[in-house]
Amino acid sequence: MNVVFYLIAASFLVEALTQLIQKSVFFSAFRASFKEDTFFNTLLECPYCTSVWISMFVTLCVVLSGFNLVFFGNLVFDIFVFFVGCHRFSNLIHDVWDRYLSRHYKRGL
Repeated sequence: MNVVFYLIAASFLVEALTQLIQKSVFFSAFRASFKEDTFFNTLLECPYCTSVWISMFVTLCVVLSGFNLVFFGNLVFDIFVFFVGCHRFSNLIHDVWDRYLSRHYKRGL
């Protein structure tokens, strides 16, 4: 498989996990358990912040799976590019989904 395909697939995974942690009833008890801790509460209240850490986790899983990330030929730089690309592309997916596809988005605000 192409590394760009993995980047796109990982970005959709990051977006899905971010939304699951941010908005689902399933994770409401998990989110509530961090209300007293300001650092983790801030991290979980901010979708952008949450997606950074989820992108890091997904990138780590991709690297540990043995997939050969080759963008530029330098492993550390390639991992960094995958991580940042995954995070930013997941934010783009989120923006498009929220603005054009979500029934919860209020137009004109």
